[in-house]
Formats: sequence, structure tokens, C-alpha cells
Amino acid sequence: MAYYIGQFCGIMATVLCVLTPLFKRKWQMLAVNIATNIFMLLNFVLIGEVGSAAFLCFVGAVQPLVTLIRTLHGTETPKWELSLFFCLYMGLGFFGYFTAPTFVWAFTWKNALELLPILGAVLNMAFVSVRDEHRARWFLLGISSIWSIYTAIVGAATFFAEAALLITSLVAMFRYRKDVTPAENQ
Repeated sequence: MAYYIGQFCGIMATVLCVLTPLFKRKWQMLAVNIATNIFMLLNFVLIGEVGSAAFLCFVGAVQPLVTLIRTLHGTETPKWELSLFFCLYMGLGFFGYFTAPTFVWAFTWKNALELLPILGAVLNMAFVSVRDEHRARWFLLGISSIWSIYTAIVGAATFFAEAALLITSLVAMFRYRKDVTPAENQ
């Protein structure tokens, strides 16, 4: 039963991923990103994939929450906070990596696979910290590419979330592209 609830959470994350890049304002993208990471965390935990991805989804929900509060108050993110979240992503990512049920002290395909969420998390940290919506969508494109590969291999329903995020990021990049007139181009 937990497996099916977990996959339902993956479907909910899919719906939210479709919506994330389509919002015009960064604070809207952050709010949806928080919910997406919570549903992805539940998906991974309930299907039994408690490795680096689960830990990173937790941090991936906390950082946008902190940034959303800062954005709504109009304050800049201090460098120490970015450093803190980078350390949390790396620390919890590697903690999840080394404590994953499939981890062995040798180079294996599964060990290498668990490095993908860490890379995706670093891009997510960059997505959350940039203010410009256009640049944020570029990071979403990278995040969705990496997580699509990971979730497809582990068989998580959040694969559809990441694939949808990839497509909607491209659509939103086109929809909200910055028009460059010939005078601005020189």
C-alpha cells in the first residue's frame, strides 16, 4: 500500500513540475518548488528508495522556503546562507549516498547512479538562489535532465514529473523569452 501512495505522490509531483516554469514570477515558482520537493521526498521514501535523493528532496524543500520568505520581504540572500545550503546539499547528499541500502565500498553502477541526485541538487540550489526568472528556467532545464535520467532508472513515478518539467521549461523559455530588438543587439 505504501508503494502505491508513494507513486501517487510522484504523480502529484508531476502535476506541480508541469506548472513550475509556467509561472511568470520567481516567488510563484519557489512556492510550487517547495510542494514538488515534498511530494518527491514522499515518493522516494514510500517506494523504498531512501538514498541521496530522499535527503536532497528534504533540503530542496527547505531552501526554497527560506528563499521565498526572503523574496517576499525583498531581502537578498547572504553568502553564508548559500554556503550553508551548499554544505547541506553536499553533506546530506553524500550521507544518503553512503547510507543507501544498495551502497557497497566498490565502484558499482548503483553507487554511480546515486551521484546524479547530488548533481541535480546543486543545480536546484542555483535555481533557488537566482533572482532572474529567465536564468532560473535554464537551471530548471538542467535539473530536469539529470533527475529524468535518475528517476527513469530507479523506476519512480516522478520520472514523469521530470520529463514534464523538461518540456514545460522549454515552453516557458520560449513564452517568456526576452525580446531583443536590433538596436539592443548592437
